[in-house]
Amino acid sequence: LTEPAGCEPSAPTFACPSWSLPISGTSATTPVLNADETVLYTVNNAGTVFAVSTNGFLQWSATLGSPSTGTPALAEGVLYVPTAAGLFAVDADGCGGASCPPLWRGADTGVSGGPTRQPAVANGVVYAAWGDGSLRAFDASGCGGSVCGSLWSDAVGSPITGSPAVSNGQVYVGTQDGRVVAYGLP
Repeated sequence: LTEPAGCEPSAPTFACPSWSLPISGTSATTPVLNADETVLYTVNNAGTVFAVSTNGFLQWSATLGSPSTGTPALAEGVLYVPTAAGLFAVDADGCGGASCPPLWRGADTGVSGGPTRQPAVANGVVYAAWGDGSLRAFDASGCGGSVCGSLWSDAVGSPITGSPAVSNGQVYVGTQDGRVVAYGLP
């Protein structure tokens, strides 16, 4: 934790940072906050997840071994992290130690790459936009193994340009060829 140098705070401005915490790597994803806004989660370009208290102290980290490809999603105490090797699920509360291994990884046999956007989570299912232009759904609680195949997938015919959205029994994605695609959920 470092104090910003050469910054004199003056009310009511946010010109001076409250704190700064160096993390390894060269970039970090958009932070995601837990429900009571006391912990933020970010992932670096090397695929390490960091849980940081909102007063600036590292709580734990998890090395996934694959570069992050988008902002994680947080639901029901699980962080879903898109990476080049698939979708990783990590216990957001950590494991009681300094490092926390993933709960499971979502990847389909014969499919290269992984999700490229922040996943959406609804009704026990994680929806992820894959780099190959497909939308994939995974059981949010995993499959009982370390690598889980998708429950469902569909190629939308064009790269997906944003994060999936779920509402009123539908999942929506936008495409590079200028369409919005909606799927009815079972």
